[in-house]
Amino acid sequence: MEILEAARREYHEDNAQPDQGRWEAAKALFVEVVETSKTKLGKDHPNTLTSMCNLAFIWKGQGHYAEAIQLMKECVKLRNRILGVSHPHCMSSLKALAGWEVKQADVAVSNWDS
Repeated sequence: MEILEAARREYHEDNAQPDQGRWEAAKALFVEVVETSKTKLGKDHPNTLTSMCNLAFIWKGQGHYAEAIQLMKECVKLRNRILGVSHPHCMSSLKALAGWEVKQADVAVSNWDS
């Protein structure tokens, strides 16, 4: 579980100083964390779902909106089933997903108008 701690430290360092361009390193670590969590804890474990959510935010921060939205959809689906719709983690993931989808729709409309 040392990799989980290293990824968490890296994530918090990146969030404290987001302009340092360390998104790629954080992304690589969180992909590894998600895969390790799925293997060691199981794909339905709440900590695995949190890692998936964190990775979705990293992808969004890098501008990979389609990938971020797809991963967050999976996370929301699993959190709904495992934690229940009214759980705060489920609600916050759903809120983030809805905001991202609205933003993507706005971009699509603006590109259509151009």
